[in-house]
Amino acid sequence: MQPLTIGNIINVSINLYRQHFKLYLRLALFAFLWLLVPLYGWAKFFSNSALISRLTFNELIGNPETPKSARRYLKPRTWGFLLTNILILSALLFTLVISFILASIVIWIIFITPALRSSIEILLGETFVTNNVFLALLFIFVFIFFLLSLYFGATWWLYCRLFIATLPLAIEAKINPVTTIFRSFRLTKGYFFKFQGILIIASLVITPLELSLYFISLIVIGILSVFASNFNNYQVYYSMALEIFYLVILAINMIIFLPFIQSIKAVIYYNLLLRREGFGLDLARNNLFPETELSQGN
Repeated sequence: MQPLTIGNIINVSINLYRQHFKLYLRLALFAFLWLLVPLYGWAKFFSNSALISRLTFNELIGNPETPKSARRYLKPRTWGFLLTNILILSALLFTLVISFILASIVIWIIFITPALRSSIEILLGETFVTNNVFLALLFIFVFIFFLLSLYFGATWWLYCRLFIATLPLAIEAKINPVTTIFRSFRLTKGYFFKFQGILIIASLVITPLELSLYFISLIVIGILSVFASNFNNYQVYYSMALEIFYLVILAINMIIFLPFIQSIKAVIYYNLLLRREGFGLDLARNNLFPETELSQGN
């Protein structure tokens, strides 16, 4: 049990996902089916998502747990997962609104300030762009990054800090929807840039899958369009089939992607416990589980 590097976090997540692929996929499918039930179903979706993370975490610490045992532990916290995600979403929306207001004020100040506005006009002018293509492209890139940071930077930073917010609620004892958020905020302190590295590598890992689904989509759409073009009377059915196909591809994408994200969350949480608190094998001493939970394994 040693702290993991960014690359190892992704590797461990992939290996655990691969070892329990059928189980995790089934849990993800049931989680998304629960979304069809208003309110309670949404709580069950978040609970089933956390279930995947809990199972992954227990595998990491050498205390494997059956899904039945994990569900029994998480069941009393079902509504807590919904409340936690509502609080997170509310915090993110509030931050986004404030960021848009402040960013708009900053942009307005820039454009009403003659010196700043004239500098921007010169840098984006035809003469400067023609004579300094590289510098012009660099300025455009920096300016776009500046705008994105102004509008979305604070919200993205908060999202990173709350990325594992449901994990303490799914794993630790004596915790509630409010304290689990503060727990995530404390554990992820100073982890922002490492999170970016994890995100980039994770994106590269799932790119082949996304491309495969994209090419399959093109092939199926091509077949459907050829069929529809030969039979004009089937245009309506073609449109319906196309919409259903898009929904199926989207559903497959999300069902496959959810366990991967939840596994990454569990490994990140495990890694942060090791780095922040010297987390060891003695789980009772670290107060992560009640004594009765330590004996529940396969």
